[in-house]
Amino acid sequence: MPNGDCFSTQTLTNTTGTFTDSIMPQPHNYSNQMNCQWIINSSNPNNVVVVQFDYFHTECGWDYVSFYDGLNTTSHMLANLCGLRDGSDIIVSSGPAMTVTFETDLTTSSKGFFARYEMISA
Repeated sequence: MPNGDCFSTQTLTNTTGTFTDSIMPQPHNYSNQMNCQWIINSSNPNNVVVVQFDYFHTECGWDYVSFYDGLNTTSHMLANLCGLRDGSDIIVSSGPAMTVTFETDLTTSSKGFFARYEMISA
């Protein structure tokens, strides 16, 4: 089971891990009106956070996974992803923390996503 299932705000501090749109067996369609946040935070100030997807499919134009370069959503946005993606996206922070959000609208959902993260030396 992933250690970062989608509900409210979570802080992930393991050096490697996963996060996903839900706890249901993957892949499946995610729910409507989701608002999730993961704060990936390394205790080592020399680390960066690297995120890559096993799969990714959201309703583009309405449902987004956003990545911020720091501990909150007021930090610089690194990426705002939606649609069907082939898994080649790699998101890298400039420092030891990254905030990821997933927001969905009232209707229509897609397969969702399953992401892996790793904290590595910069």
